[in-house]
Amino acid sequence: MTAVRLVVVAALALAWAGCAQDAEREPAERRNLRALDAVPSPPGATMVRTQTLGHKAPDTSDGPIVGYSTRRLLRLARPTPENEVLAFVHDNLGRNGWKPEPGYAAGRRDGSCLHLMAVSSLPASSDDLPSVSYSLEPSSSGRNGSARGLVLDISDCRG
Repeated sequence: MTAVRLVVVAALALAWAGCAQDAEREPAERRNLRALDAVPSPPGATMVRTQTLGHKAPDTSDGPIVGYSTRRLLRLARPTPENEVLAFVHDNLGRNGWKPEPGYAAGRRDGSCLHLMAVSSLPASSDDLPSVSYSLEPSSSGRNGSARGLVLDISDCRG
């Protein structure tokens, strides 16, 4: 009988941990979406999709989720040099209360961190949105190719 109780307790603990992560995800996602709505978009850009992902501590790949980031993919109105796309957003962040990070495609606002990445092609709808690069340098290995999209990544940076 003790083994059965142990299995039941373990199952309940796992279920509770999953519920706790879901409960933490909702407020984090709402906060991230509000922050994304305050990021200036290049003229004519349209939202393709938004995705929230849990992330684990940097020193473990199988530990619990320690935070959430929300990524948004924008389709640009026309192909545009990557550095121009990043510079437009970076240069206009201050208008909406963001503090741009000098030398990086990034900014901070009210405990949220923003990172940007221009992309030359839009990922398939079933793929995860790409993770971001942390500089104003073009993302395509040093060359300034044409961007067809922009990925915005928001996460909590108060910790």
